[in-house]
Amino acid sequence: MGSSIVGTSPLQDFRMLIGGEWCGSSSGSWFETKDPYSGKPWARLPRGNASDVDRAVQAAHAAFTSGPWSRMLARDRGMLLYRLADLIEKNAERLAELEVRDNGKLMVEMLGQMRYIPPWFSIMAGLRTRSKAR
Repeated sequence: MGSSIVGTSPLQDFRMLIGGEWCGSSSGSWFETKDPYSGKPWARLPRGNASDVDRAVQAAHAAFTSGPWSRMLARDRGMLLYRLADLIEKNAERLAELEVRDNGKLMVEMLGQMRYIPPWFSIMAGLRTRSKAR
């Protein structure tokens, strides 16, 4: 299993997830993002371009129309959405920390937002498991 964070430099290097693989941009270009509080760079992100967007859209379309998701029963899709809700809930603090560093919001605000998201995935999962559609 890959990771979105790589490297050991003072700056964290993040990657994009396209087609189930962590990758940089097709151009090899990166940009630094700054911590709004300190004004200092804290991470490097791939500078995605139109080619990367096309790859991501094609991968998402393929996953939706011909990948495992397209063959799953509604209840199994719902179970995956419940799992996503659990993962967000378990990682809420880390996700909030990343957002605070990147956009400068207060930690209490971001934690509240991160704790607000999982119930919505659970609601959608519950609806999906009640659907008669595949």
